[in-house]
Amino acid sequence: MHTLFNNIYDASNTAESDYTAVIPDLTDHFFHWKVEVDLSAAQPWITAVVESIFAFIPPARLAALAPKLLTKTAPGLIDTTKNFAGAGTLLIGGSGTEISIIEKKMGTIQELGDLIKAATQDVRDGVDDWSAQLFSGDPDVTGLSIIDYLKGGRFMLPFMSASDMSEYMFQVRVAWLANRQWLKGASQHSKKFVMCANATDVPCNDDTRFSDGNRTCCLYQITGKAQYEESKDLATLRSSTYNFNISKITEASVRSWISKGFDTGERNATEIIMSSLSVDESQFFTHGIGAEGIFTLPVCDVGNASWVAKWTDKPNMLPCCCGPYCKDTKAFYQASSMWRKDEAKDSTFKKKLDGRCVKQYSEYIADWSKAAVVKTPRFTFIASCFVLVAGIMIGL
Repeated sequence: MHTLFNNIYDASNTAESDYTAVIPDLTDHFFHWKVEVDLSAAQPWITAVVESIFAFIPPARLAALAPKLLTKTAPGLIDTTKNFAGAGTLLIGGSGTEISIIEKKMGTIQELGDLIKAATQDVRDGVDDWSAQLFSGDPDVTGLSIIDYLKGGRFMLPFMSASDMSEYMFQVRVAWLANRQWLKGASQHSKKFVMCANATDVPCNDDTRFSDGNRTCCLYQITGKAQYEESKDLATLRSSTYNFNISKITEASVRSWISKGFDTGERNATEIIMSSLSVDESQFFTHGIGAEGIFTLPVCDVGNASWVAKWTDKPNMLPCCCGPYCKDTKAFYQASSMWRKDEAKDSTFKKKLDGRCVKQYSEYIADWSKAAVVKTPRFTFIASCFVLVAGIMIGL
């Protein structure tokens, strides 16, 4: 436990300095247009990153156990880890920061740097106070003592190194910021989205590709002219400065879509982490930046494997039909800012998209109409009356 607290403390310091150092680079590459993100929403995720470390149970060390022994051990291990992570979240989330910077709406990258500094100090103060309390033998705010946390056996298993922790903290912070900026800026700029097919193999074979069972997906960026383009943002994230595995962006977006559909609002990070707590590879931390909620780009499940093609292919294969019978098309277009009613810029884009989709998918217009029409009770009533009257006239 002492090692864990020391590693968290050191990792928080390193992640802060690494993040502060790249703020000018983030500004150049991700915010060449104005900052669209409410930066204060970053605070829950800064806390959640540390919580996910507290909640991590290394599955590799448990794999060698006999199945019966693992079945017997797992419940106690999970319970004590859950209690420990829950207490940690309470104690690192609001212990030392008295300034209002976390609560206020922020609009500049420099203010994000201030937030990171404040949040990191909060983690340090929380770890100091909590560890001192536990090692003195006193119960913490949850009423549990060091003996209670040691009972389940979690601290017989190793934690990750401070360097692994700091890289994880750093990448999640960058990922959170990039994702929110992409979503907020999509209405005025290029749009990023994911296309998936129910297949184990698709033409797309670049480093954005993610496969999960029988679903294979790739990440795309489309211009206001409904044509694909290379993403300079992704090139930046691939660099040694950030060292992103780009397929993790696709993975996280797919996990978020499976969980919440096109609801790209803020997830309850603590809820996601605690619900994933287990002794296998399904834990939040094991997915890194590919975990649910970190990236939430819209997903179009096209079904047809040939549509999930290389973005450089000509003609481009576009997201012309999402979900069974194209029923998710409208929701996808709205979530990705490809089409919002009465928006002139979107209408121009939509016309270009329509022209290409008609050639790609002969039933496109019909399916789009089905997806776009939402019948109100009044419409349904009038339509029913019309059918009734027509039936009477035929009878006459």
